[in-house]
This record gives sequence, structure tokens and C-alpha cells, in this order.
Amino acid sequence: TLLLAAAAAGGSNVAAPPVRRGPSRRRLYDGGVGQFAPDGTLYQVEYATKAVERSEPVAAAVVRGGVGEGGGGVGIAVVARVKRRIPKRLRADDGALEKLHQIDEHIVCAAAGVTPDVLAIVRKAREEGARHRAAFGEPMPVRLMVRQVANHLQAYTQHGGLRPFGIGLVVAGFDADEGFQVFEMDPSGNFVRGTVAAAGAGAPKLREKVA
Repeated sequence: TLLLAAAAAGGSNVAAPPVRRGPSRRRLYDGGVGQFAPDGTLYQVEYATKAVERSEPVAAAVVRGGVGEGGGGVGIAVVARVKRRIPKRLRADDGALEKLHQIDEHIVCAAAGVTPDVLAIVRKAREEGARHRAAFGEPMPVRLMVRQVANHLQAYTQHGGLRPFGIGLVVAGFDADEGFQVFEMDPSGNFVRGTVAAAGAGAPKLREKVA
């Protein structure tokens, strides 16, 4: 924004050189992914989180009772709300959902956020699982898979020339050591395990409702 100041010189109005205002406080600190604002905010991570919060929600929960033939088993329910962008008459019968993805035989995830970012992370997770199987001859533990993906997300918050992934993930799986597990991850790479996990628009209320 340019401001023009007038000054009196020799009885006439003379336009002073334009005075340029500096950039806003936010613009000073959001140019690089690894640059902290004075209050500790990483604005690029904040923007990625906003993209997740504006996305259709997903959720998962460990369910006890009502699972299996006897109705008293334990399992996992994963749900996603999908907004169809293509009219039904134009969709193929086998059109894939963009919110639910199988990572391995024992792990699935539901994603909220920027779809291309989601697909990139799903591909990364599948590669990690395949490498673990090839190296150790067994499925990758769920928690280890979550940690590997979270490390990848976190790496994109601290290197120049990159940007955080605009995704929130809900990961659900089963392994012999820890049984049924549900995790959620945010764009910063933080992850937490719980009996209920959610991401996307209205995630806090959705967690309370599912719980």
C-alpha cells in the first residue's frame, strides 16, 4: 500500500516520495515452512490444518459387541462422508472412493484433506509395508506403520522448498501384539491412539458422538 504525504515547500504543495508500508505480520513468517512466528506458530502447518478442517469428515472406532457370529466380538468400524463431484449417471459402477484406502491386509485408513496429498501418503505407506514384509517376512505392526508415516509428514514441515501435506488421517488395523488399534494423524506429524479417531470438518463433535 502506498501512502502519499504532502509537504509545504516555498509556498507550494510538493508530493513527498511514496512511503511503503511493510508486509503484514503473518506475511513476514509464512514464506518458509520452517520459519516460526514469534508466538511459535508455523503458518504453513496452520494452513494445511485448515485444509483438513474444511474437508468432509472421517472417523474410526474400536467396537465391542455386535461383531462376529455371537455378537460379542471386538472389531473396528471406519466411516467416511463423501461428497460426490460427478453426477451419478456419469460415474462408472466401480468408481473408487477417495476417502477410504487399504494400506495392507491388516491396515486401512480414512483420509480428510487434499486428495492428491492423500494418495501420495497412501502410496508411501504401502511402500513401507511392502519393504517390511520383504525384509522380515511378516506384516508391519500397526503402530510402526503409523510412526513411519508420521515421520514422513513431519519431515515436510522443516525442509525448505517443501510444504506440509494437507491431510488428516485416521488409521485402523490389527496385529497380534496390540490387537485392534485406531490412530489419528495431523499435518504436523503428530499422532495419537484412542478408541475413537476422527479428522475433517467437525472432528471434535464427531469424536464425542461416536464415543
